[in-house]
Amino acid sequence: FSVDTSKALDLLRGAGIYEKPEQSFREILQNAVDSTLIRIWEEHKQNTKIFDEPFTKEFKSLIKNYPIKVSIKSLKVKDKYKIWEITIEDNAMGLSSNDLKYLINAGSSSKNLSKSNIVDNMPKWLRPSGIFGIGFQSIFQLTEEVNIETKDFENEQYQKITLHSPESLKNGAILLEKKDSNHSIKPGSKIIFKYKTKKIPSFYSHGKEDTFSKQIIDEYDFFKVESLDIDIAYFIDEIVKFSTFCYFPIKIELDTDNVTLNKEEKKPFEYFDKKGNRRFEIAEIN
Repeated sequence: FSVDTSKALDLLRGAGIYEKPEQSFREILQNAVDSTLIRIWEEHKQNTKIFDEPFTKEFKSLIKNYPIKVSIKSLKVKDKYKIWEITIEDNAMGLSSNDLKYLINAGSSSKNLSKSNIVDNMPKWLRPSGIFGIGFQSIFQLTEEVNIETKDFENEQYQKITLHSPESLKNGAILLEKKDSNHSIKPGSKIIFKYKTKKIPSFYSHGKEDTFSKQIIDEYDFFKVESLDIDIAYFIDEIVKFSTFCYFPIKIELDTDNVTLNKEEKKPFEYFDKKGNRRFEIAEIN
């Protein structure tokens, strides 16, 4: 028996798990967090002081070395659309050939015994919320092709993987390239995909709270700015929401500007986009 991934994606949409497509991006961020938690345990489990109790000073200090980086770059404008490249990079466990087998088989992650055995030995407070599965495949609500560059922490195997949506013309095809590795390539994964947005969307909205999307709408000037990048603003809003519940610092690179979301700093987070003259801030990241 096997799962029809196209049907599974249809079920995800129909069940209303994601009100907006960009919310599925949180699944990818959560995968990065889960894999990083496993990496920290495997790398430091001999030092019992770190894990004796939840969130020791040693643990809080340690996680600063494992940031999750999100890069959002505008590539080109084509007709009524704008093409972006989105990259999520972590310093986590990476993907082995065995992990990939479960990644591409929707709903089978619980059968990945090599990962499950590691998780079972972790302190309960440290255990990840899940392992790669249908959550990852929700990325195909955003794009038809995903590229992964990954180096496995355990055996240092380096691979480049291209995954195609089961609903695309390539019908779920997978290209796997095993590459030579060296010490300059660190364990972890880099997920890259292109995302298409309308230059001027026909419909958009925002809540009452002070979000990046709200400020972009409030400050938009049709005569000065070529496009209303509200869909990318929704992405940033989702990243900000996610960061409030995340152990690890999340770094955002938006074209040429860099910001870091880190709940430990307890300071207002401010972003300034020189090109569009936009700014947003969150009063406090708890």
